[in-house]
Amino acid sequence: MRSNNEMNSSPTPQHSKAAPSLLSEPLVVSGTLQSQNEIQVDGNVIGNLRARKITVGSQGTVLGEVVAETVIVRGQVKGHIIANTIILASTARIEGVAASRYLSVEAGAKLDTRFYNIQELSDQLKSRGASLKGQLPEYQEILSVMAAE
Repeated sequence: MRSNNEMNSSPTPQHSKAAPSLLSEPLVVSGTLQSQNEIQVDGNVIGNLRARKITVGSQGTVLGEVVAETVIVRGQVKGHIIANTIILASTARIEGVAASRYLSVEAGAKLDTRFYNIQELSDQLKSRGASLKGQLPEYQEILSVMAAE
């Protein structure tokens, strides 16, 4: 039996861990999707994704921009990936531009990608911002993500 003190004390707040928003196959979604938590793509997205964490499953495809704290790709992404951490599984297929602080690539991943280290890029932008802008079309997207962090 609980004591009076236990019954009257308020519970310690817990950070709720919501289930990911799941886009299953054969679903096709067009447009911009945003979440405060996690998005898992096992279907097809034509548009942009923004979330705390984004996972593109082995059957998933994203044609657009993927922006998150952590991005895990097991499927296909054609477009920009901007994240603090990018993890590419052996089944990943990436085309476009990626910028991150941390990058992990498993053997077998297929990449047609230009990678940027966000920290190095940030330093370059501070010192050469205007001249770099013309060389880096993704400048505004990367800069806006860095400003949000």
